[in-house]
Amino acid sequence: MKFSILIFAILIFSLFKGYAQSGSAVYLEGSSSYISTPLDVQPAAMPVSTWEAWVYPERVNFGIRQQILSDDNANYDRSVLIEGSTEKFAVFTGFNAWQTAPVSLNEWQHIAVVFLPDNILFYKNGIEYSLGSSPVGGSTTNSLKIGMNPAFGEYFKGKIDNVRIWNVQRTQSQILSGMTIDPPAETAGLIAWYKLDETGSGSEITVTNSAPTGSANDGITVGNPEFSPVSPFPSGIPANGLRLWLKSDSGLVSTSGKVSSWTDISGNGFSLISEAGLEQPLLVENEINNLPAVVFDGVNDFLQTPSSISLLGRDSLAITVTLLLNTGATQLAWANILDYDHDSFGGFVIQQSAGNTNEFWGHVLNSGWQVVTFELVNGASGFSRVYCNGIQVVSNPSIGTAAFSEPRRLALGRWESLCCNTPGRNWNGEIAEVFIHNRTLSETERMELQTYFQSRYGTIVNPLPVEMTSFTGSFSGNQIVLNWSTATETNNYGWEVEIQKSEVRSQKSAENWNTVGFVEGKGTTTVANSYSFLSPVTNPSSPAVYRLKQIDLDGNFTYSELLEMTPELPVAFAIDQNYPNPFNPETRIRVDLPEVSEIRFEVFNLLGQPVKSEVFKEKEAGSHLLVWNGKDLSGNQAATGVYFYRISLVSLSTGKKFTETKSMLMLK
Repeated sequence: MKFSILIFAILIFSLFKGYAQSGSAVYLEGSSSYISTPLDVQPAAMPVSTWEAWVYPERVNFGIRQQILSDDNANYDRSVLIEGSTEKFAVFTGFNAWQTAPVSLNEWQHIAVVFLPDNILFYKNGIEYSLGSSPVGGSTTNSLKIGMNPAFGEYFKGKIDNVRIWNVQRTQSQILSGMTIDPPAETAGLIAWYKLDETGSGSEITVTNSAPTGSANDGITVGNPEFSPVSPFPSGIPANGLRLWLKSDSGLVSTSGKVSSWTDISGNGFSLISEAGLEQPLLVENEINNLPAVVFDGVNDFLQTPSSISLLGRDSLAITVTLLLNTGATQLAWANILDYDHDSFGGFVIQQSAGNTNEFWGHVLNSGWQVVTFELVNGASGFSRVYCNGIQVVSNPSIGTAAFSEPRRLALGRWESLCCNTPGRNWNGEIAEVFIHNRTLSETERMELQTYFQSRYGTIVNPLPVEMTSFTGSFSGNQIVLNWSTATETNNYGWEVEIQKSEVRSQKSAENWNTVGFVEGKGTTTVANSYSFLSPVTNPSSPAVYRLKQIDLDGNFTYSELLEMTPELPVAFAIDQNYPNPFNPETRIRVDLPEVSEIRFEVFNLLGQPVKSEVFKEKEAGSHLLVWNGKDLSGNQAATGVYFYRISLVSLSTGKKFTETKSMLMLK
């Protein structure tokens, strides 16, 4: 389906080098922490204002609002918030709350609100969501709070960064172009800029106002918020050497369903445009997950940099190009997908062969969407390696030119050259993302990038399985140590560790298993990995049966073989230290019996008064757990303090005795 008259702004996934330059953001836990500022933003003080912030929401509490920026004191003032019952951003003026864009949980996104005397405008990632005309309300004086409503205590949970308050109306283009860069010092109308680049955690940390107005509007933390580092790129994106990143739901400008420009979100400014008067590629929804994709018709549309650019950068010797693409109908000639002015014998080109829909240098790709990586070492004969969905399919094909030089012009969808243009080399197909690095990527980085695509788009083919090579266990005191290893992993979210219920040991159905923990996987990798998990011994005298439930990122899962851990009989009497210690309200003590024995279990307070007394007349050989629930002989909860436990063991066959006394601490 085509998009019409849409500006695809920069979609935030903590992606941009320009964003979060301070390297930190404030984390608010959602119950007591916030930032208080002296800034008066109520309508009488600022009839026109623009509020901006980066937000990373971690939860939606249904029925409970989460305030992001607020000066509401229950008397018709202003705030921007998350409406818990609908999972949408909302703007509140006291007269009403206007629902706007849906909230993206666990993702960075930029929001902006423009308050006018007779209207409110809301933008998410630069895209406008109209609220219509409405009064802005309010005449009281109340200072701005970040992460909390001062009237009702509605707290935000997640991260907030780069809060900016303007006393002027910011246009959509100003919001879009300025959200990922620091404003210049002479910017008019910026009265508060909380970069939130402080460090540490706690109350009464000064939050600096970096706007020209200076410290007059410095804020202060309340309730122990934390300032934590912010990565400019999501997990799985190799940031080192990233020269260009085109992402089809970020920075695309489209009018009537045709793309006029595509913003480079790597921070290097190598954006592509459609030349005036020439045909433009189309913007459609891809069939994977309905995210946008750019479609080239194979006839006369393309995108290119306005001028020559330098992709290699200083002292670089290699280029790696990674594309998420879907080839279209059969190419009529050798078609250029990406061209770095190769026709002047100093650049390079990524081509698709004539007459074959899916052939790249002798390798026929699978049908549908593919992640294809082309790796070229400067001076080598052609592309040194080609990877399809993370797997190498071509090595050192016998094509290419000598070492290339810079700067050069980059084009998508056709043959581009500063010296000439060859008709008939336009490419037919769809492109969703393009990465260009000025170096070769390691195997781990390629697989991490593949995992990023798999997680984002979900249905890209990858032939590597999650191949387990071992699953073993051992006893260590009161715990069982589980160990397993993999040779390869694909789309691996992780493992749930399950233990079979002791009362149904002979049955194998799924409801007879309890999940005791989770271990995160490595996504997609061809590197061998080892994992471990500690499971407490719940019944020392009986076998414990485990299995692993391996879960893919798309929710599919498989089970491992069963692992049975059978404890060995003790060779001597032994009494362990209680665990946990300190405890509240329950603790356990492991006792080892080499033969059938009587157990006397006693607990005393510091005055030597008995608190608990229990006798087990006959216990079989093996390990047993004795439990004290923290209650005294009358059934009342014992007080906080130090206690002593004495355990006496007597063999029923030989009369051999063993007694030991240890201390323990109960805390409430």
